[in-house]
Amino acid sequence: MDGSRKDLESLKNAFQHSDPVPRFHYETRQFSVVHCCPELGDNDLEVTVVRGLNFNPPSGYSAADLHTYVRYEFPFPDTPQTGDTPAIKGTNSPEFNHVTKLEVNRKSRSFLRLLKSSKTFKMDVYYKRGFLKADKILGSVQIKLQPLEDKCIYHETYDLMEGRKAVGGKLEVKLRVRDPFVNKQVEEAREKWLVIDEFVRKVVSPAAAAAAQQVPQAPPKTQLLPKPSPSQQQRASPNHNYCISVLLYERDALEEKLAKYRSRMKPAEVELLKEKSNMMLKRANDLKRQVHEAGEAFIRSYISSLKQMSTAYSAEARSKASQPNNNDQVKVVLEKKALVDKELRTFSIPKSNVNGLPFTLIIHLPCDYLKFSQTES
Repeated sequence: MDGSRKDLESLKNAFQHSDPVPRFHYETRQFSVVHCCPELGDNDLEVTVVRGLNFNPPSGYSAADLHTYVRYEFPFPDTPQTGDTPAIKGTNSPEFNHVTKLEVNRKSRSFLRLLKSSKTFKMDVYYKRGFLKADKILGSVQIKLQPLEDKCIYHETYDLMEGRKAVGGKLEVKLRVRDPFVNKQVEEAREKWLVIDEFVRKVVSPAAAAAAQQVPQAPPKTQLLPKPSPSQQQRASPNHNYCISVLLYERDALEEKLAKYRSRMKPAEVELLKEKSNMMLKRANDLKRQVHEAGEAFIRSYISSLKQMSTAYSAEARSKASQPNNNDQVKVVLEKKALVDKELRTFSIPKSNVNGLPFTLIIHLPCDYLKFSQTES
């Protein structure tokens, strides 16, 4: 388990630094699970009268006339512990949901004998008959305590009885103790376990980092440019796989996560997320400036990159949609694709010349537009 905790911390750190997904595999592991109710005291017996089911109304009564409650009697210690639930009227399937705690003594020999004896925990269902009339019993249930010897929770539904005769209807009851009175409740569980084999760190060479920071010289906003050679196109190609809109979308999601979970995070984790948010904003601003100031070759390469991103998001959405319980992830991927497609529509490129007019590339931006022209060869 210690290794799993270390892997979890390493995984969080890798996510914060945008490292690739680590190599992993699945194993089936077996665990021993000890059941208990730690919120209860050693000598507490929690009794929940959950509900009645389809009580049979007595002669002269309908289901809507019933006004029922449950009276319980627990045979420990020498003077039994008793009590009533609140009365529920107007139904023959009342929802009581009444919780009470009774006192036991798990070290007492008389209590341990009670578990094995024929004595039972008795519950009687009464119905009210009206003003100046005594309440009358509708039926009873007898609950044996022996299952609590090796179970900490005993949840069962009992038939209402009158002596040995079933009178119709059931009563649902749940008993809880901190630990079973005799034996620990231990169960074997088999779980599918993810095991991380190796973390992969993203390595950026100094040359690539320097190239990413270079910004091409800005041409005039309207300028006839010579058709670039293949080598010039390669040099002018932007070093990016990003979309301005997607970067800002992911930054907003990161800021929302930071605001929501800040109180649960360590100061170092908060600083890492802030640093990542600032980095994403800087990257988006740098790319926006390059789009405004760079030449036609850069713009063409950026449009090509956006088209590739749109295709990749479509494929990713189809892949995630084919797997169960991935609706939220599919929604996020489709939102990113919509942002990429919207940004693509801001670029207008005529497919052919009209009446020999120069070929024109127009970039429609919210605040400004740039126009680059070139005569067809």
